[in-house]
Amino acid sequence: MTRFSEKFMDFFMVFAAVGWKTCLVVLIAVIALVMACFTDDPDPIDHSINKSQEIVRLLNVVDSAGNGFRVHYATAYPVTEERFEEILSRPSLDSAFRCLQHDAPLHFGGSLLETDIYDFAAFAREYDVTAAVHIDCIFVTGPGKKAMYSRPNPNLPDGETWIDPRTEQGLQWIKHHDIYFCMENDRHVYRYWKCPGMREISLTDERFTHYTAAESVH
Repeated sequence: MTRFSEKFMDFFMVFAAVGWKTCLVVLIAVIALVMACFTDDPDPIDHSINKSQEIVRLLNVVDSAGNGFRVHYATAYPVTEERFEEILSRPSLDSAFRCLQHDAPLHFGGSLLETDIYDFAAFAREYDVTAAVHIDCIFVTGPGKKAMYSRPNPNLPDGETWIDPRTEQGLQWIKHHDIYFCMENDRHVYRYWKCPGMREISLTDERFTHYTAAESVH
């Protein structure tokens, strides 16, 4: 019997004695131990049970007339206070925000008034510079943009035709899932802030009011 055969028989005898379940548990433990040896320890500033998802920036990206979009940036996952401060201090973030504000009006021909919110979102995603921060949601902003979503609704004779700056009810917006997932499949869902029932969303850019005075939130 060769040395290899002897070793194989020894292994087989041990396997038969302790059972395959025990061997599997031991094997998993060994693999975990080996992986731990080659894995870097987490940064100490991430050591805390007190973590939360934080707003990084509310960024107005507007043209010379003040029309455009308000981009809400947030941490992509819950972070400690120390990690949040570190993220805020990254020069690459400020640089990306400034570039987006500068480049967007130029890219869309000098005016963002007629720019579709999904076209803007696709452009804004190109300025994501770290996996730690993502776009949480986008709202339209500016006098011209707001006027679009307070126009009379042909299907809503008693529709409210103004945007309350305190609540922003009726403004068009999209959320994180729309920006990073729906857009990939060309399934655009347009949302209208705090509007009731089925009028809260549409599959096209409906540029008119979506709620009545009786449905106003305060």
